[in-house]
Amino acid sequence: MANEETFFVQISNPLEVRKHVLVTSKHLLMNLKKYEELQDLRRQKVETSSMLKEKVKEVRVLMSQLLNFMPKTNIKPRVRKGVSGEARESKEVVREVGKIRKETTGELDKLERELLSIERKIGDL
Repeated sequence: MANEETFFVQISNPLEVRKHVLVTSKHLLMNLKKYEELQDLRRQKVETSSMLKEKVKEVRVLMSQLLNFMPKTNIKPRVRKGVSGEARESKEVVREVGKIRKETTGELDKLERELLSIERKIGDL
């Protein structure tokens, strides 16, 4: 260490520099929060689409089984739209999405707490 020279740099307005650093940190945390929300949304989309694919496969299997049990006729079936079955399935999807959101809110809460602490520091300046 005897050969190394130590240099000091004077900062003309340290409070202003500190404020800029904290504001930059705030923006960084906000962007990280948005990124986590986007990742959450992508995970939910993948899970929902895979669940939908499974349900469609299950319905196809059940329809083929039903057609095998039905007598062979020349009459074409009339299709009725049922709202009650769709409403039940949508409620189940909403419940599952709620469970997924609860699991991933831990990271978002941590980022929000850090963001609030930085905002307090900026307010103190």
